[in-house]
Amino acid sequence: MILEPVDERGRRVPAGEPSAGVLLTNLCNRVQPLIRYQLGDSVTMIDEPRSCGCTLPGLRVEGRRDDVLRLATASGATISIVPLAIESVLEDRAGIHQYQLCQIAPDALSIRLIPPALITHARACQLADRCLREFLAAQGAGTTRLSFETGAPVADPVSGKLHKVRGLLHPKRRRARR
Repeated sequence: MILEPVDERGRRVPAGEPSAGVLLTNLCNRVQPLIRYQLGDSVTMIDEPRSCGCTLPGLRVEGRRDDVLRLATASGATISIVPLAIESVLEDRAGIHQYQLCQIAPDALSIRLIPPALITHARACQLADRCLREFLAAQGAGTTRLSFETGAPVADPVSGKLHKVRGLLHPKRRRARR
């Protein structure tokens, strides 16, 4: 097994620097090996000798680097909503499992979805709209605008992984723009 800590463009990160992601290669399964699979976690490789005497590289797991939505409320405050909450609303309440929700403004979200079998795109959008509006209102962000786009969710061009929830001020994207 090989773990590669990488930056947002898939380039190796030096020891001591937190990564934007981790690529996993595991060739144990000969039927379906994993080659540079993006885990979505952040790690920091430790280049210092360890007290136990082990000579293998050490690493500190920083955890998931999912996008947190920061939405404006009617009073002008900002609330934070973790991706898992939005995913639960769309998957458990609306029954939508293939989607991508992107924050496009402090008070606006854009959604692309693939409807489940036997449901039209229009009906899936209605279900998602109703469930999201109820959830956002309960969180104090009932003024958030929702728009639905046609077309399938778009995978990350570097990792190929689909990010279901993308925040407006994602730290990885801010660093990449500099």
